[in-house]
Amino acid sequence: MMGRVSVIMTSYNKPEYVGKAIQVVLDQTHADWELLLMDDHSDEATTRVIAPYLNDSRIRYVRSAPLSIEERASAVRYAVSINEAIGMATGDYLTSNQLFHKACCSRFVRVRLSPRNRRWYRTAGTWRTG
Repeated sequence: MMGRVSVIMTSYNKPEYVGKAIQVVLDQTHADWELLLMDDHSDEATTRVIAPYLNDSRIRYVRSAPLSIEERASAVRYAVSINEAIGMATGDYLTSNQLFHKACCSRFVRVRLSPRNRRWYRTAGTWRTG
């Protein structure tokens, strides 16, 4: 039994990187994944790069309301976005977009399913030990 991997990615004004990061997720050999793309109201160049990827139903795009630089800094928006994405995740496994190899999700699930590594698991949004 495999499982869905929920990949959380944050984005803010990085048009030169965001497309490559999304493509890494799309290229995974493990097909049962969802990408929670949490965008902190990026500029037009970044949203132009993101837009073509949104046709994939596995990608869930959340764009926050605009804030000033001071408001962003005081609200620690990165952490807020991650926490929001965790609440939205439907996967059995959760990871940030630290995926560099196309078999990363497959290996991640295989390692997590190893009897030696099955100490933590997620049920109905709650992490439990077992």
